[in-house]
Amino acid sequence: LFRSLSTDGSGRATLSFQAPDNITSWRITALAYQPQTISAGEQTKLVPVTLPFFVDVVTAATYLTGDQPQITARLFGTSYNAGQPTEVEAESQSLQLKSGQTATSQFVRVPLGKLTAGEHQITVRAQQGTLADALSRPIRVVDSYFKTTTATIYPLTDPNIKIQGNEKGYTTLKF
Repeated sequence: LFRSLSTDGSGRATLSFQAPDNITSWRITALAYQPQTISAGEQTKLVPVTLPFFVDVVTAATYLTGDQPQITARLFGTSYNAGQPTEVEAESQSLQLKSGQTATSQFVRVPLGKLTAGEHQITVRAQQGTLADALSRPIRVVDSYFKTTTATIYPLTDPNIKIQGNEKGYTTLKF
């Protein structure tokens, strides 16, 4: 976001913008120049951006078929009250998961049950009083972490050669 502003008679200017709701700090830098007196100035400030209440999920990206992991829902925010009951729900249609619990801790363990192979989406919702948030995370469940390497030899003298590439990963050609 880059904007040029004109100041009022007292040398002040106002800029409004909507920041994304990712939890971070934005650096604001202001540069000013006054041509009549050949004066200049600069100032940098960090502007924290947060939410009154939000949930974050700690999970691995990949699991093995048959695993029975737990993910961790973490609760934060400027209005979050640790120790006050918070409803936490986890849901995944493809995993046939729907669980709920009342937590009084900032960190909530959510069992996923026995996992089946495939791509899954897990949605975690949390509510404390009138404050609520939800977050979805993808996970992949595989039968094995091991991969096989296949080598195929093609005669380069064949003018009609058609090299078959790997449909599930990279293809490396060596000459």
